[in-house]
This record gives sequence, C-alpha cells and structure tokens, in this order.
Amino acid sequence: MKLNSLIQSNNWLSVELTLLQMYPDQEKMLDEYRSVFENLKTLEPEDNNMKIELTEHNCDRLKFFC
Repeated sequence: MKLNSLIQSNNWLSVELTLLQMYPDQEKMLDEYRSVFENLKTLEPEDNNMKIELTEHNCDRLKFFC
C-alpha cells in the first residue's frame, strides 16, 4: 500500500485516537499533527523507490522500545 492510500483511507479521528493511545504525552501537539495529516491528504503522490515498512511488535519482548 502506498502512503497516500493509507492516509486517504483513514480519517483524522482514528489517527488522533491512535496517537493518544500510543503517545499520550503528545496531546499538546495534536493540532500540529492534524495539520500535517490534512496537508498530506492534499498532496499529489509521486512515484519513487522509497519504501516504508510498518511492523507491529510485542511490547513484552521489546521493553526498550515500549
């Protein structure tokens, strides 16, 4: 899935709730995150070879990162 498709397939409320769940200390930055999200929704995608890999990890095993 391309980043643009991922962004287009989500709404801000779901992103906001996930951000708050994962990073509660970032609540004061929500307006800025929303601005970036809305800006990304308006951009025209460009083809390139860049890849982003999202991986879900078990936090019990990765105490350092969680």
